[in-house]
Order: sequence, then structure tokens, then C-alpha cells
Amino acid sequence: MKNKIIILFIFLLTNCNAQYSFDSTGRVFSKLYGVKLEKATINEVQRLLGDAEIYQDGDAASSSTRVNYFIKKDNLYIVFDSGEMGGGVIINSFNISLIPVKEKYTINSRVSMSRKDLQGIHLGMSKIDFFKIFPSKYIMDSSKQDYDKIGFFDIKKPDRFILFDNKIPMTKEDIKYFRIKNLKNAFFDETIWIIPTFKCDTLVELNVSKSTYS
Repeated sequence: MKNKIIILFIFLLTNCNAQYSFDSTGRVFSKLYGVKLEKATINEVQRLLGDAEIYQDGDAASSSTRVNYFIKKDNLYIVFDSGEMGGGVIINSFNISLIPVKEKYTINSRVSMSRKDLQGIHLGMSKIDFFKIFPSKYIMDSSKQDYDKIGFFDIKKPDRFILFDNKIPMTKEDIKYFRIKNLKNAFFDETIWIIPTFKCDTLVELNVSKSTYS
């Protein structure tokens, strides 16, 4: 009987730790409705969520190629965007909101947000609960950052946002391709931004972007 109790305790402890384990790379936050940032193309998004009008504007760093959807089951407006880093083809950011922008949205009644999507983040949650999800070292205080240099999103400056900055070692082929002589520089910088917008301390909009560069 005593052994059974010990086994049960270990099982519960293991499952508890698994449930609350945190992805320190932040990649788990960069997938939504089956769309993986820096992996999926505009065409793949349309295959997953339905044909939608493609909007294009801006130039160089401000360029944007995007498709918009209203996810009926989640009552969410979502924009998948391919900017300069995505070459107008690869999706490198998405925005979810309770309020639509002034563009046409394609209604999707089939899909809904998976439990694996955004690890428990949902619009309508409180500001306190949102920041509880992240260890403090990933929470950036905008008052202590040079936000003008960040400038990835043309939105109102948030008081706090989430930043993951990962170093990915290059392969031998990568090192040869980029002609890198100093192996200390033989890695890719992978950056994931999570920028929340709150109204009366309630999450009403979320921007997530991902970029990898040498």
C-alpha cells in the first residue's frame, strides 16, 4: 500500500511539472490555427483557413502582405502578415483582436483555437493573469527600452512586452555559405516578440512576430 502511495505521488508530481513547464525559447507562442511563423506561406494559410483577399502596402521595412480572417468559433479577428523579412510570402507575424481593422475579413466557421495555441493566452484575460504566464526575465519594461529601435509594430507603445532572444548554432554548411571565420559569430539570432494591448486591464489585442537572421 505504501509503495502504491509513493508511485501515485510521483505520477502526480511529474504531471504537475509537465503541465506548468515553460518553453524558454518562446517558439510555442508562435503557432496559431496550424500556422507556424517563419514556416507557413500566404498560400498555406489560405489552404488552412480558406481563400481570402490579399492586401499589400508599404515599402522596404514597412512593407506588408497580409490576409484577414474572422474565426467565428473564437469570436476573434486575426491578421497573418508577411513583412520585409518574409519577402511578402512567408508569414512572420500575426495579430489577434476583438475589434476588426478597416479591411475585409473572411469568415471561418471550421477552426477553433487549440489548447496548444499560445499556451493559455486568450483575449479577455486580465493583465495580471497575462504576465503571470511569463517568468520575469522575459518581460521587458518599455520605459527602460529604446522602443524607437525596436519599431517592429506601428502600434501604441506598450508599457511592457515579452521578448525571447535565442541563439541557434549554424551548421558547417551555413558557416561555409556565409564565409564566417570567427566561430564565435557562427549562430543565428532568433527573436520572438509578444506585444499585448490592454483596455481597462483586459487583453483586447495581441501581436506576435518571429524573425531569424545571421
